[in-house]
Amino acid sequence: CSAFAGCAASGTPAQEPAAQGQQDQQQGDTQPSSGQEQQTSAAAELSDEQAKKIVLEDAGLSEADISQLRISREREDGVRVIDLTFYAGPKKYDYELNAASGEIRSMDMEQQPTSAPGGTAAISEADAKRIVQEQLPGVTETDIRLHLEQDDGRAVYEGEVFYQQSEYNFTIDAVDGTLLDWEMERVGRG
Repeated sequence: CSAFAGCAASGTPAQEPAAQGQQDQQQGDTQPSSGQEQQTSAAAELSDEQAKKIVLEDAGLSEADISQLRISREREDGVRVIDLTFYAGPKKYDYELNAASGEIRSMDMEQQPTSAPGGTAAISEADAKRIVQEQLPGVTETDIRLHLEQDDGRAVYEGEVFYQQSEYNFTIDAVDGTLLDWEMERVGRG
């Protein structure tokens, strides 16, 4: 998997706590109290360290590369999720993981533009598609939809790709080829 591909995490770390929680339930009394239920639920979730390891691996970064890490937990669409936000140089990353399985439900990377406003597109549409293909090996040019437009006086390519049960949206600086925004969201999940 490449950085930003939104690869599902290996199930190993997430399965161990879940299996332990199921084992605890099987060995306990017939009905756990609500306190025991909460402990079992928490035990089935990834730790903050496991969640951090998954997103750093996906982004192709090390802990030394990042700053301002924020981790929060919530319920979204009936699923417990872990939200992680951090910075790596001029890039801001936002990830949402399934708290039990470690699956990356969505990710977003934004970067400040490096070219000055104005100017015309210096990279071609084919160059922009190659930039997307570097992020998603296996995607063909025909899978990529993009268009040239002006965003705050800057020439950018905006587009989308549907690939391996995920939707990717992106913005590429059309002057220097910098990937300014990259978003991934799983589609068809329950």
